[in-house]
Amino acid sequence: MLSHGPNRDHAPGESGGGGTRSIGCVVAGERYAPRTMSVAYVVSIEVAPEALPAWDAWHSDVHMPDVLGQPGFVAAEKYRDETDAADGWARFVVVYHLRDRRALADYFAGDAMIRIRRDHEDRFGRATRLSRQIWRQTR
Repeated sequence: MLSHGPNRDHAPGESGGGGTRSIGCVVAGERYAPRTMSVAYVVSIEVAPEALPAWDAWHSDVHMPDVLGQPGFVAAEKYRDETDAADGWARFVVVYHLRDRRALADYFAGDAMIRIRRDHEDRFGRATRLSRQIWRQTR
């Protein structure tokens, strides 16, 4: 899981290995129980084979950190489907965790979203297919 901030593996004062661990995760140097991150912004991406190495490196090293740098984004997980699409395009899903729904609304209303989406479109628009969903935690 990518997280925003310097402490990505464990809470302050906890060791990185062994011992008792509490349920939850640490993002941005703070402990969050799963219930406190009630909104997930889920992006599904299919990537053309010829663009895959460049897209994957850019997406992990530039794009995701840029999104995580926006207010309210606290963590992200990126997964690759074990099976490619029928036409050979690689399939990914990225789950961005936010502090609350208001943070996502602010992101959608701001200039950062326009800039970040434009950067993706300019670099890989013809080599990617995207869909986006907003998921709410129910319990």
